[in-house]
Amino acid sequence: MVVAIIALLVAILLPSLSRARNLARLTSCKANCKQIATMTTQYQAEWRGYVPIMYNYYAYGHGAHDAPARACWLSVALRDYHPGTRRLKERSGGRFDPNEVWYPETGLIREYERTLLPDFFVCPFSRDAGHGEVFLREDSQFRYWEWQGRHEHYQTWLWRPIRRGTTPGGNWPGGAGGSQRGVVKYSNITWNQIPASGAGVNDWEYKHVRYRQWKTTDARYALSASLADMTAVFCAQGEHMVYSGASNKLGRVNVNGHLTSAGGGTNAIFADSHVEWVLGSRIGWP
Repeated sequence: MVVAIIALLVAILLPSLSRARNLARLTSCKANCKQIATMTTQYQAEWRGYVPIMYNYYAYGHGAHDAPARACWLSVALRDYHPGTRRLKERSGGRFDPNEVWYPETGLIREYERTLLPDFFVCPFSRDAGHGEVFLREDSQFRYWEWQGRHEHYQTWLWRPIRRGTTPGGNWPGGAGGSQRGVVKYSNITWNQIPASGAGVNDWEYKHVRYRQWKTTDARYALSASLADMTAVFCAQGEHMVYSGASNKLGRVNVNGHLTSAGGGTNAIFADSHVEWVLGSRIGWP
């Protein structure tokens, strides 16, 4: 009888405990975002409204970009606003040079993330095994990916500015309908391209010029009321969308990540520094 009662109580309590843990992690992720937003605001205050030129995690390594570390990881770009990374190059004896490319074979990025990466750049939903984005499977409609391992999860958009209300790179099967799934909820703002003029930051510029301003012209181009309606960073550990050009399918990343009653989604930092959760099928395409 006692065992049966205990089993019943466990059955009743476990879902509540699971929801409480999920809510705590969501709150912690949102706090991480707010910390990063504050550091970005500090940077802008010091540099007359400019933000650092950023690509994102995908831009390091051999290839078309070969971007320096400061243009790949927000924690490196904003290093001067955290005591653990301030004067990064000098404190590491020149090992972690923000202006150099941290090629994968050097092991620098793994070492940096293991030893110096501030904890609030790692989402509390981090999956400990593995490193980076892993392809899992595909069906007739989607390709499915998952971010794994402890690394920097908070991402900027690599290049492409995306306007609200569009379906970049593909359409949600069956159409958006009332849910607006597959339709971008908010325009994004890039850290390396000036969409209002159509001008991007070329290879020489992002290696040698370090700043760009976010202006009201960016909002007008993006069909947004103001910069407060434009996302600047999102947590890649939450559910979001990508586009796979090779398969001409939409990619779904971390399905049911950062789960709420509305479904899977992720936390986003806006250009005015506020933070908001966004449905996963309505944000992404980095």
